[in-house]
Amino acid sequence: MWWIGDWLNHWYPEGYVDRKVYNRLGEVTGMAKSQLKLARTICKSIKLMTRVINLSFKHHRVVASEPEERQRELLAWAVGPPRRTVRELMAHKKRTAITESDPDDLHIDGPVRWGDALKLMPQYSENSFHLIFTDPPYDRDHLKLYWETVSIAEKILVPYGNLVMYAPNYGLEEILKKCNGEMRYWWTIAMKHSGKTARQEGKGVLVEWKPLLWFVKTGRLEDKEYIRDFIVSQEPEKKVHAWEQSHVEAEYCIEHMTRPGDKVFDPFCGSGTTLFAAQKLGRKPFGIDIEREYVDYVNANLEQSNS
Repeated sequence: MWWIGDWLNHWYPEGYVDRKVYNRLGEVTGMAKSQLKLARTICKSIKLMTRVINLSFKHHRVVASEPEERQRELLAWAVGPPRRTVRELMAHKKRTAITESDPDDLHIDGPVRWGDALKLMPQYSENSFHLIFTDPPYDRDHLKLYWETVSIAEKILVPYGNLVMYAPNYGLEEILKKCNGEMRYWWTIAMKHSGKTARQEGKGVLVEWKPLLWFVKTGRLEDKEYIRDFIVSQEPEKKVHAWEQSHVEAEYCIEHMTRPGDKVFDPFCGSGTTLFAAQKLGRKPFGIDIEREYVDYVNANLEQSNS
């Protein structure tokens, strides 16, 4: 494909190629006219020094419409190691092209903002985050936070982004019913408790596990790895926050649902378990909390860990 495209561009640099030329080349190469035109276009778009010998013509076709610097970046990622498939390159191109708005513009005082999450979240531009992993308040008076969070998340997540929320068993029916239509409910991940077993009064149930409701925007890319739907957690220390969660499930979901450099967001971040996990794994943490003392605590510790 390269040689025929370069040959056409060399002998016909002005653009027009007579139909007879394409017919003759088709007889010699066995290629259709549309293939010959495509080869010519791609060879013209990708300079010789940008091409990567260890990647296929199809890899180069994926990046042909991009500026030269972007072509080099994508091809370098594809050649690896490990060497990526054409499908993986297409997915990576889409993921890295869509995050154009930078939450850093709103986080001038640190990764965590102080305020009401439902008022601050709509301030983010579309396609700001790759994963929202959060733990809204569980009491019945705050159940509406679940469907309101889903509604906003649909806008601020990148396509194929994920939303994972801890949820109370007693409220699952109402939450799933009212979240329907905003984002696509994908699965429930079971998080097994470690430590004391809680009693669900009025239900006669000893609670051994907690649901993590998993929603996706658009869907999941075919090249995504499989996610385990059962996580054995650790008992959280709860030294800083009364409702502090374990780092185990946060780290698992962040590691398997995002890539290094992706942006992870927790709009109810509390003592910052999600954000510390994100930073540990090389992701960019962002959060909101309504309690000023926790905002200051998390910002200070994230800055200290980063120094």
